[in-house]
Amino acid sequence: MNNREIKFRVWDKQKKAFNIKDSMFLSVDGFQTLLLRYPLENDYLRDCIIQQYTSLKDKNEKEIYEGDIVETIYADENHIGEIIFDINTCAYRIKTKQNLLPIITYRFDENYNPKGFLQVVTLIVGNIFENSDLII
Repeated sequence: MNNREIKFRVWDKQKKAFNIKDSMFLSVDGFQTLLLRYPLENDYLRDCIIQQYTSLKDKNEKEIYEGDIVETIYADENHIGEIIFDINTCAYRIKTKQNLLPIITYRFDENYNPKGFLQVVTLIVGNIFENSDLII
């Protein structure tokens, strides 16, 4: 079993801030545990947006979550876009104004043989709640 860390962060729509103390964490170590400060039926959750950790980090070791706005280099071009979960491909993607880019792609050698994976996200520059104007 892969012991990848599964985490979520919570955006509080009323306070217009990430509410770290009320965030949810799920540990996957053979047992699944959900820790939440408030019960699920609480009205508090209606005013929250829950975003999942992608298990990736940017070049500054900052965790990348859904809703983050990131800089990326893809097909030798710079892009800025939002991290989303694409239900059609069941994968995290980077949504720009014009494109839907992969968050991870194949790396090829000079003969176009696959050499592993390449993370295309380089830097988190904001999030959709506080910096939506960054997506141009």
